[in-house]
Amino acid sequence: MYTSVLTLCLALALSNNHLFSQLALLALTIILILKSNLEEKLLTQRFSDYPTYKKKTGRFIPFL
Repeated sequence: MYTSVLTLCLALALSNNHLFSQLALLALTIILILKSNLEEKLLTQRFSDYPTYKKKTGRFIPFL
């Protein structure tokens, strides 16, 4: 989900070429990285197998 949102926002930022759009993309990227860090901590606490899953799976592109 995060990857699709970031890809869409990247396309929009590149298409209209405004500084505000690029700054908004940067802010959104930072927010989503911080949010995913928090989610991973919560998932690690909740599910004992999550660290193993996390080692095998990419954060933003799961199959990489």
